[in-house]
Amino acid sequence: MSLPQQSKRHQHSFHQLVVGLEGTTEFEIAGKGSWVDSGKGCLVPSDCSHYFCGCGENRIWVVNIPLNGSSSHISPEIVERLFNQPGYFELDPELRQLIHVAAREVQRFPHNTALAQHLAVSFMLAVGERIQSIANVKTCVGPLVKYNGELGINASNSKLPNAPLDFCRLESYVERHLHQKISIIQLARQACLSPSHFHAVFKAQSGLTPHQYVTQLRIQRAKALLTTTSLSLIDIAQQAGFSSQSALTHALKQKTGQTPGQLRKWSHSACPSM
Repeated sequence: MSLPQQSKRHQHSFHQLVVGLEGTTEFEIAGKGSWVDSGKGCLVPSDCSHYFCGCGENRIWVVNIPLNGSSSHISPEIVERLFNQPGYFELDPELRQLIHVAAREVQRFPHNTALAQHLAVSFMLAVGERIQSIANVKTCVGPLVKYNGELGINASNSKLPNAPLDFCRLESYVERHLHQKISIIQLARQACLSPSHFHAVFKAQSGLTPHQYVTQLRIQRAKALLTTTSLSLIDIAQQAGFSSQSALTHALKQKTGQTPGQLRKWSHSACPSM
């Protein structure tokens, strides 16, 4: 399933194991927030209230474990040990491979509940072998900020932190990686914040979204290359991180009102050779 980008809160009378497949989601369980992506999962004990939201496009694998002990595939002792407290866990390469194979099989045979149950139990047992007990989460990520206004939260959690972001560090990181795709997850890690928390703080302190900020730096790089080099538009698009020459042209036209050719022609006419 995919999670909505608007934060929601609920609890349920069954245990739940959640693992990221694609994109990023954010959870807060028992006051501890963290993101869940393709390398991370979380354990939600029954009746444990938790917040959750998606950060852009996302897809997660969710296993619901009933408390009535009706499953003959896994012992109640293993379930109790696994869900003795909420927490987050890392997925090693073998677990990541196992969960993606399981997800593909469930998608391929959506009506085969026996297959889905066996795959879910296999994954739970593999997680249980790696986790003797879920310790307190050691993470730089704090409580969720991106709450729905209808949710009742403490005033201390509803305010953005006063500490300013290190924009010099962020700009340096973006400049070094402009030729690549830059995700909000990568930027959030530079600030040691969760993606949705980072998005909210960044917008509050800069007036721009992270995407707008990165695009702004891409355009600046493209303009500099256009006016100081004879590189082709394809090469400039690649170095500035645009997906194609047409994407570069569209962005420049939208932000400056000029095409790459017009910008290059203007720069040459403004600075005639001696």
